[in-house]
Amino acid sequence: MGEPKSILVVDDEDLVLLNLSAFLEDEGFEVITAVSGEQALQKVRRLGTVDLAIVDIGMPVMDGNSLIQILHSEHDARVFLVYTGNREYLPPPQLVRAGIGPADVIYKPMMDMNVLLQAIQAKFHQA
Repeated sequence: MGEPKSILVVDDEDLVLLNLSAFLEDEGFEVITAVSGEQALQKVRRLGTVDLAIVDIGMPVMDGNSLIQILHSEHDARVFLVYTGNREYLPPPQLVRAGIGPADVIYKPMMDMNVLLQAIQAKFHQA
């Protein structure tokens, strides 16, 4: 069956990180968490790469847009989902160029975690 896919979850809210990581681990994924863009970069630089990153946009210091741009350019990461509470959010042009479209945006709070699971599976089938 192969190695489990690795998913980086980046969010500055501890409860969100805990819930997402527990759900994803229960689904068989290897989960790496980070509470900031800076911590996420440190972990990816140490690991080399991840299969998918789920990134919160509204974080202090380094927002999710900036983190995705850096991961895309420095680590050739190509598989992302945006996780945001801002219902007005649309991916800016630099993220569209990185392959992120409106279908890759998941809004919190998420009432049905299967929406996330389906989005992850769709991203892995595209990659």
